[in-house]
Amino acid sequence: MANVVLLLTQLQRTSEASAEADRLLDRFKSEEQAHRAAGEAYLSAGRYRDALACFDWVLERSPADVLALLKRGFALAALKSYSDSRDAFARAKSANPEGVAKFCVELSGRPEAPAALVPEAIFLWTRYLALCECDWRDIDDVVAELKRVIESGAASQEPALAFVAPLLPTTQSDRYNLARSVAASAASGCMRSSFLI
Repeated sequence: MANVVLLLTQLQRTSEASAEADRLLDRFKSEEQAHRAAGEAYLSAGRYRDALACFDWVLERSPADVLALLKRGFALAALKSYSDSRDAFARAKSANPEGVAKFCVELSGRPEAPAALVPEAIFLWTRYLALCECDWRDIDDVVAELKRVIESGAASQEPALAFVAPLLPTTQSDRYNLARSVAASAASGCMRSSFLI
């Protein structure tokens, strides 16, 4: 049953995966694999609090589980708990630096530009994906956060934000500052990608 949840998640049939994950946890609430599969499904479906609960369940039993720590970091970033997200990523790196490096390369799909684990960029990307699905509930918060991330310089690590910014109600100055910081980051050779997908 866990494999069905993971397959539906991989096929991006998120509603079905999420519903199957609920059933999976009802039947196998004491099984680690059930919590892992459900956490993946919930993360993909935008049920970040449920995903966090699943990964926390795994971590209570295996505190140094690198994948659970990484996924916990993603869930926390999507919930805008940046400090806790950074802590989860740091714990994962401390537990297994090579494993995290491999995960970041697989996530980006580009060995020359492994994913950076930047919570602010992860939050913005998850909200952008929600906007693409016509979920505009938090549009003001998303735009305000994008502006804050541009001003702080955190956006310079995420080149795709430069392509997202023009699609949102941002100012020409915001877009220029973002493009300029991304270009400077690329020129310095430290361009990475932090997106979930």
